[in-house]
Amino acid sequence: MSIVSYDKFRAYVAIDGDDLDTSLMEQPEMYHHVSEQHIFAVATRDHLKLELDELTAELDQEIRQQAAEDDEKLTEGAISNRLKLKPDVKKLTREYLVAKGEAEKWGALKESFSKRSDALKSLVSLRIGERRDLALESGAGQTRNTYVADLAERNRQAAAELRRNRRNKG
Repeated sequence: MSIVSYDKFRAYVAIDGDDLDTSLMEQPEMYHHVSEQHIFAVATRDHLKLELDELTAELDQEIRQQAAEDDEKLTEGAISNRLKLKPDVKKLTREYLVAKGEAEKWGALKESFSKRSDALKSLVSLRIGERRDLALESGAGQTRNTYVADLAERNRQAAAELRRNRRNKG
């Protein structure tokens, strides 16, 4: 997969808090795509590692055979160094390291999308809680207004009763 598509999916890790619906709807498909890319990258890395191991084993055998034919005594370090200097080994090692980096990069992105999923769940719960709190506050405001109106009405009635009592005494 190209860097452009990696960067494209990397940009989707951020959550738009004002558009949770879209984020929630896109999450499963994006996670699936990133997971597939991770699987592909790991398979590529593992394939290159196998090729490198096989090539190294073949060349190791050739180096040992040649040394035996020439009555040359080689240490393990010397054999390892000769292997590392072989052009095919150098080329395949570089390819393997690039593939390893790609696999790790896609693995990290897959983990980011997993964390994104958890964050979306938390944000949805938070938004539901905020709406519930707003509904309760709205209800509390109505209750408070009703209480104040009832208190005002009782005060008016009590004031009217006091005026009547004063008139009757006077």
